Amino acid sequence: MIITRSPLRICLGGGGTDLPSYYRQHTGFVISAAISRYVYITINEAFRPRIIVKYSKFEDVERVEEMMEFYRDVLGFRLSDYFLRPYQLYFFHVNPRHHSIAFLETGRNGLHHLMMELFSLDDVGQAYDLALGEEGRIGVTLGRHTNDAMTSFYSWTPSGFLVEYGWGGRSIEPATWQPGEVEYGPSLWGHDRVWLGPDARAKAREMRLAAAADGLRLPVNVIRGNYELAPGVCPWWDDQVRSARRG
Repeated sequence: MIITRSPLRICLGGGGTDLPSYYRQHTGFVISAAISRYVYITINEAFRPRIIVKYSKFEDVERVEEMMEFYRDVLGFRLSDYFLRPYQLYFFHVNPRHHSIAFLETGRNGLHHLMMELFSLDDVGQAYDLALGEEGRIGVTLGRHTNDAMTSFYSWTPSGFLVEYGWGGRSIEPATWQPGEVEYGPSLWGHDRVWLGPDARAKAREMRLAAAADGLRLPVNVIRGNYELAPGVCPWWDDQVRSARRG
């Protein structure tokens, strides 16, 4: 008997383009990662002179709710939070990062976007200037998310999916985190999504304006080395307070 195991590879995009029959003609572009779960293959001699192949269940689904059991119960992801308006969107985490994967119903099967988080907010702003210089490059304008507080924008790739470029993502405590619905929509401000239809785009804007009208504000998430603490509340107010104390 021969037993082998290898880390489970999750392909986020470009699956099949790494096959010689494809990349020799078109070049390949694959985004994938191996995780701490394993695929086992067992080879042993059967009692009958035949080749028998046994394998696990194959799932082919149309809605994101139908695939959550696999990611939650098999891969160990945990729900962070979710949106039901203006579209359904579910976020999952495996560590203190607010989410490592999300599932969005867009009416299209495929990779929607991957995210790159930067050390400096200026890196995001300067990249945004570069993206604005190319017509049609921006897929989602500069804005800030309501759940993970990321300040970011999205740009289109040549392969037809988006890259989110952002700063200031939120961390959570997985042991005590309680998931729930985020009712203000996916963005606190900005993030006008050009890929949405007119009705959903108008609804998303309505939800952002409701968040502003209700005074929703989020703290800024910083890390050591990329911020300086201001000495007071505001220079004019601080001067008034000092003058009153001296008075």
